[in-house]
Amino acid sequence: HDFFNRTGFHRENVHFTLHRHEKAPLCDRLNIDAFIDDRFTVLEHMLPLVADHRMRQLYLFAPDEDEHTLYRKHAESSALAQRAIHRVPDWDGVQNHLLKIIEG
Repeated sequence: HDFFNRTGFHRENVHFTLHRHEKAPLCDRLNIDAFIDDRFTVLEHMLPLVADHRMRQLYLFAPDEDEHTLYRKHAESSALAQRAIHRVPDWDGVQNHLLKIIEG
């Protein structure tokens, strides 16, 4: 597949975890302040980082129906989830949201 040559990513910048909950500590250690995932069940582990101002932006990227339902149920009772997680349908949605932030 030649992933690294085709994308230009460096091997040392690609990280894998076995479990969803392991992504939040990895992001914290690497000082990542924006994170995109198609699973709310990953993003919910990032919410404490947002609450502590160690993560700025979370994007729920084109979630399937089950993940979207989980997000909606959680967001009904969580102002943090409502504020921190931005639902985007595609990469244009991510770009548009980031540009709004940059342009202030």
